[in-house]
Amino acid sequence: MNSYTIILTYKEGIYMSQVNSISEKTAIFDWIKKFDFDIIPNISLDIRDRLNIELSKEYNEPVLLKGLKNVFCATCTIKRNLFLINIIKTVT
Repeated sequence: MNSYTIILTYKEGIYMSQVNSISEKTAIFDWIKKFDFDIIPNISLDIRDRLNIELSKEYNEPVLLKGLKNVFCATCTIKRNLFLINIIKTVT
């Protein structure tokens, strides 16, 4: 298991948390299960549910950021709302 820091940028907010997972791809899903979306103002249940579905699509798979080690990014747009998710593999 690896430790990952997940940084979500959504509207005017930046939200961070950490999860343990086997890969950057599974880290997103482990994070979604654990993350307290109630801290994000005015986010609907529909958007929360669709986030999991959208991020599971192959074209939204995390990509390694050029010139960096262990830093990945995934994005998706739901109802004109952009979700930018940075995933950083933490060396422990």
